[in-house]
Amino acid sequence: MVHFWAALALTVAAVDPDSGIVIDWANLDKIVDTFDPSPPDAWLPPVQENCTMNGVSTLNAGGLDHEVYRPLFCPWFLKPFRDVFDMAVTETAKWPVYRKLMGASNVSTGLPVSGFFGACVCGVYENATRALAALSAYDACWYNRSELARCAAEGHAVPRSKTGLTPAQYAALLKNATYADEATPHL
Repeated sequence: MVHFWAALALTVAAVDPDSGIVIDWANLDKIVDTFDPSPPDAWLPPVQENCTMNGVSTLNAGGLDHEVYRPLFCPWFLKPFRDVFDMAVTETAKWPVYRKLMGASNVSTGLPVSGFFGACVCGVYENATRALAALSAYDACWYNRSELARCAAEGHAVPRSKTGLTPAQYAALLKNATYADEATPHL
């Protein structure tokens, strides 16, 4: 019996939480190279390098390894969840993908995705409660291609009044939806 537990411990220790996650880094870099940046007044707030949730520091001063991808990733936090299932999948199964994409390797899984990435990383919302409340408005808009840009163009986006963004930041994030669809489809 001791051998079983020792083998199980070795197996668990050897599991890479990011295994199986494939990100097309070359395509992301190509999009970043041709990206039309927003003027400085429309830039997202900086990443909260000492962001806390529930009184625990969750992102240390080391920041993110892939902060350059924020403009391609953060527009997704203006698209409401389609339904309760979409919310459950986003808040649980998408954590490892988001963590790898943004290079937040110093952050453990298990935190609210919308709160951590929507508030601490992207600065779209002031806190996790506001993020979940805004994104839980449930909107069934979905397309197989260009989902984010098409839904936003049709008015299926979280209203700016429910975010912590300035009008310029909000407009820039909506503009970036096209880049986000190309770089991170169905994120």
